Amino acid sequence: MWISLFAALLTAGTYDGVSESGRVRLTLGDDGTARFAGAECRYTSDDAALTLVCGATTYVLRGRREGAAVVLTGPPFGTLRLRAVAHPAEQVPAPAPLPAALVGTWAYTASGGTLSLRLAVDGTFEMRQASLGAGEPVVTRGRWSGDESALVLQPEGGPPLRYRATALGDRLRIGGGDLPADVELPKMEADPEAPL
Repeated sequence: MWISLFAALLTAGTYDGVSESGRVRLTLGDDGTARFAGAECRYTSDDAALTLVCGATTYVLRGRREGAAVVLTGPPFGTLRLRAVAHPAEQVPAPAPLPAALVGTWAYTASGGTLSLRLAVDGTFEMRQASLGAGEPVVTRGRWSGDESALVLQPEGGPPLRYRATALGDRLRIGGGDLPADVELPKMEADPEAPL
């Protein structure tokens, strides 16, 4: 019986195993990297297989669960029986505090419309873009992070947007990312916790 949720069985972590040729340690990273037998690889998985791409060679290993072990079959291992390596609990560092100078509601008005950006103290953001003469504004929500020189907006369901950022008292200068030039957004008097 082949396993049906293979990705859930081999998530990022370290696995020790025994193959027909000896002992194997397989390490899967959160970023899609894998390491085994000293080789640096990339990996993907689906509901029934683990694919390792090591240089110009691709290995497709079929998988199934046998008790607490996961059994993979295919070259270069033949049959490989893996178990997760237990690691002592690692201390996860507390997230860095968000820079207070960036928290607030910022707005920019140009001939084509307005942009409002709320950076809340809890790490959420809301951006509203309204074009003159258009209907409802486009609203984007997600999480934000930053420091004295950078602002990263992580929209829900989208790729991160990275900007250079400098807080100038009652103005926020941002540039880079998807902006053709730096812009300065004046700080609004609105409560940054209130919806826009």
